[in-house]
Amino acid sequence: MNRFIGMKITLVRFYSPDFVERATAILQAKQRDRSRIELGINEIVLFNQDSYSLGILMTMRARGFTITVENFGDRCAKHLAPQSIPGG
Repeated sequence: MNRFIGMKITLVRFYSPDFVERATAILQAKQRDRSRIELGINEIVLFNQDSYSLGILMTMRARGFTITVENFGDRCAKHLAPQSIPGG
């Protein structure tokens, strides 16, 4: 059975300039397999659809992380239409 460790990533943490390097360094120091870590990002990251956010997501995927979309509350979900999700 495959088991994952899920980690919710706040918007403040996600948008910090050193997020990718810091997350990678922490897992290397702890000798953890990145493919076993699920990084849960807030859905607002997808709704933003900016090149900076997409660059972070693509870099994390390229480094072996699994990315999931979390709904940290219904405030955003009530106001944003599903068709605005990239690839949706």
